[in-house]
Amino acid sequence: MGVNSDVYAADVNIDILSATVKDKRIEGVSVTLQRNGAQSVSGTTNASGSVNLGSTFADDQDALLIVKKEGYSNLVVKCSCAGMTYAISPAMTSLDGMRVVLSWGEKPFDLDSHLI
Repeated sequence: MGVNSDVYAADVNIDILSATVKDKRIEGVSVTLQRNGAQSVSGTTNASGSVNLGSTFADDQDALLIVKKEGYSNLVVKCSCAGMTYAISPAMTSLDGMRVVLSWGEKPFDLDSHLI
């Protein structure tokens, strides 16, 4: 009697929002989940800014999530990625400014930032 070694891909839901407009979901974003030695899994966000990817390694710390859309800065993050929400920023076309995007959890209630 053999051991069943079938591995099934689970649906991995990922949401993409604007980093500059509150709660704006972004459609048409290319999202790729990759890990060395495994076939990459890609999809495109729908009108709700969501994409479902079938993957067995979305919670693997060696996996990367790559988020791309024309007119926006690329985003590359280490997983775990399942059920996460990511924000992307419009690409800056000149070097005369700086954008800082901050996000934090419920605690602490405030966030101090010091830029030099």
